[in-house]
Amino acid sequence: MNRLPAWLIDALWSLGYATVFYAAFQTAHLFWYLPAGVRFGALLVSPYRRWPWLIAVEAALLGVILYDNFTAVHGVLAIAALVSNPLLAALGPW
Repeated sequence: MNRLPAWLIDALWSLGYATVFYAAFQTAHLFWYLPAGVRFGALLVSPYRRWPWLIAVEAALLGVILYDNFTAVHGVLAIAALVSNPLLAALGPW
């Protein structure tokens, strides 16, 4: 039986993450931010080699979501602020 290539499995995982993250983002509000839990859960259960895929997908998705509400400069700054949080958490004292 042929297995799927590793990059294709990672891409499919990232697509599923993007779908769940987008659905959580649509239901989030000020006091109940579900995408943070989705991000934490995805980073918790996925291996380290998959983290760049998840971060890239989240940055692209937030760029698409935030592009409608802000100018390009605000969108870039918001993406940089939101994507840096998982990176800083990954570099924390483990």
